[in-house]
Amino acid sequence: GVTAGVSDIILFHRSKFFALELKAPKGRASETQWAFIDAVNREGGYGSIAWGLDEALDALKLWGLIK
Repeated sequence: GVTAGVSDIILFHRSKFFALELKAPKGRASETQWAFIDAVNREGGYGSIAWGLDEALDALKLWGLIK
């Protein structure tokens, strides 16, 4: 298993760390998932929680990982 709270998608691109937690549109993120995303962002990475496909794609576009 993986440590509790680790995001569903972990990416490294051009020496940067990205973490994306995927949730159903009415899903709920756990405290450990929020803590992981906060830690990623605090340490200079890029972390987000996306509710639904559109939000996930928006995050990846914002980060410059897809067009």
